[in-house]
Amino acid sequence: MKRWILSTVIVALFLSSCDKENRECPGSTEKTFTAANFSKVRATDGFYVNIVQGNEFSIKARGCENDLNDINVSIGNGGFVEIKYKNQKKDRYRVDITVTMPYVYSVVLDGAAKGMLTGFTGGDYTVKIVLSGASELSVNENTLYTQFDISGASKLTLKGATETLKGMASGASILNAFDAPGKEVEIAVSGASKANVQAIQLLTVDASGASHVVYRGEPANKDFSISGGGKITKE
Repeated sequence: MKRWILSTVIVALFLSSCDKENRECPGSTEKTFTAANFSKVRATDGFYVNIVQGNEFSIKARGCENDLNDINVSIGNGGFVEIKYKNQKKDRYRVDITVTMPYVYSVVLDGAAKGMLTGFTGGDYTVKIVLSGASELSVNENTLYTQFDISGASKLTLKGATETLKGMASGASILNAFDAPGKEVEIAVSGASKANVQAIQLLTVDASGASHVVYRGEPANKDFSISGGGKITKE
């Protein structure tokens, strides 16, 4: 009986903490950070990151003042702007961050961060997306080349046409790309992950470990590899 009560209390506290992180701060305020000349974004610590196209570089955050003062924004190697907390602390309210930049080459999210990528026109370059640790990203743009690597129960949603879509999903992750038709689609899905894709000319799929790929379209060239309980179906 005592163990049951203790377990119930622990679960309740966990759910309360998660709920708080999804709620806006009652006394929300804003803060602007100075950073420029970056082409990639890396964020963690449960931030909500909105990445938008603009001629100037800008990073603005909205949330509780004590949380905003604990945010560290720095320019790392390879053109990354890195956004994270200086100190690890539980029971924070939601913090929304808006990143404005002329173009984007890569987005890396982990630690249950969530993000949106909108407003960018397709340039002649590859956009690389890396998600881990139950992170989520929604992309709404046309791109020439899109690469992704999602793991750890993360979720990627794509909208907008692309020439090529290539990547991997593992660890019970989800790829939603029905609304992102690609001329060439090459994906490897494992670890009970799920992927929805639309291919026009070429579709290459490696499905393993109880994963499931559902595809739309009539690609002339198909190459399927299935193992370990994987499944590929046409909608």
